Amino acid sequence: MITSAPIKFNDAIQKFGSRTPIGLGLDTKAWAKIPRAIRERAFFSAKVTNLKFLNAAKSIIDDWLQQNTEIIDGEVTLKEAGRADFIKRMREFAIKEGMLPPPGKEGSIEDLTSERRLKLIWDVNTRMAQDYAYWLQGMDPDVLADFPAYR
Repeated sequence: MITSAPIKFNDAIQKFGSRTPIGLGLDTKAWAKIPRAIRERAFFSAKVTNLKFLNAAKSIIDDWLQQNTEIIDGEVTLKEAGRADFIKRMREFAIKEGMLPPPGKEGSIEDLTSERRLKLIWDVNTRMAQDYAYWLQGMDPDVLADFPAYR
């Protein structure tokens, strides 16, 4: 059945939540050589070894994907507001942990405190979860029957 109502993609949320933070410190090329089955079960970021950082990042993204709420001053609010909040909190966390950029790399993609790098971490992980959910939805037998040539 096709509906215009929003769908909570529980399978995608569950898949993201089951990923394990891995702080191997590998660069992007080295991660690409790791078997896909392992990469899909891992939560990682290139050259990051700090598991506290990875756990915090995963927790924030997971709370946002699940739309978890909390009560503050009697008001129900989202626990995580989104990308801007993620960037602010993770930048503060990285600085507190002493995860400063390599000399000459300030502000670059290699700078874990940079907006650019933190946006990348957020975008890659949220888009992977959302795209997996869209794929699952597209594989529904009713959807395939109604749109057999859809790619």
